[in-house]
Amino acid sequence: MRTYKTDQGKRSCHRFFSARFEAVNQNNERWTQERYAMLTDIMVLSIGDKRVVLLDAKWFKENASYVDLDTQNVFVNDNLVFERTTETLIQADQIVSQVCVINHPYKAGTAIILDREFDTLLLPGDD
Repeated sequence: MRTYKTDQGKRSCHRFFSARFEAVNQNNERWTQERYAMLTDIMVLSIGDKRVVLLDAKWFKENASYVDLDTQNVFVNDNLVFERTTETLIQADQIVSQVCVINHPYKAGTAIILDREFDTLLLPGDD
């Protein structure tokens, strides 16, 4: 993979994405967890004739994002920022959707996550 010096250090509004992970609690109950992240690096590994694309990302903390059912939007608290974790890599095919994160015009410390794949009708307990 080539890196162009003119692109180094630049950022794009297209750097945010969502991914879903299955989780299991102590009672063996399974659920799907949606997480949001900011892409920091793309790596391509060649193993024989197979190529694997890995994404390195900074993940928003689990409790940083929440759904406002009145507006049916996802918000993220800017003050909670990113999780400090050593597990930052995922495969590119694990991305569910590319999202846009913009500052909320009326709530300081809050950003809006614009995700066309997000559906509030799928929230548990929301009738």
